[in-house]
Amino acid sequence: MPIVFDATFFDGTGDIGYSNYEQQSDYLLDERDFILANFDLTGIACLEVGCSDGKLTQLMRAAGVDWVGVDISDYIVARDKSGGFIQVGDVRGGLPFGTNQFRFCASIYNHECLETDVDRDAAIAEIRRVTHNSQGDFYIVTSLGSPSPHYVTTRAAWEAYILGFFPTAQFFDGTAFQPSVRTVIIRGN
Repeated sequence: MPIVFDATFFDGTGDIGYSNYEQQSDYLLDERDFILANFDLTGIACLEVGCSDGKLTQLMRAAGVDWVGVDISDYIVARDKSGGFIQVGDVRGGLPFGTNQFRFCASIYNHECLETDVDRDAAIAEIRRVTHNSQGDFYIVTSLGSPSPHYVTTRAAWEAYILGFFPTAQFFDGTAFQPSVRTVIIRGN
């Protein structure tokens, strides 16, 4: 059964999704700080796919970054916290942006919401399309196993999958806040 990104996904009343999205957003401060410490985003257009209600978009814009977000869920985009800098779009091939429009793309907890390899392949192709012919920088965070029951894989398999698209990817373990997280930094592939 396909994942439906409605209220039940975000409020914890569904079979999968967040246990309580509103109370689980403190990690975004860590994400903002990590991104700002590891990437020079001065004067470049940045995209976040899977932005939910735009909280990270709001934080990045407050830090002076030209940052916009996109999410597949009409439900969560309607709860925009970014001040109008997020919109609905499908990372599997329906992003409402032009080719090469961005120099940086963040995909945070997006890949584990894609249920098939076909969907994941399409998402990477679409991210590469909108990010300077794959010459942009990418920041991918995914959770291997719990709390993502629909994308359970081994670390080795996931890393091999990413390296198939991005041979220069650098992998990092999660933070104390989220130890099951695996982070990838990809610079200018």
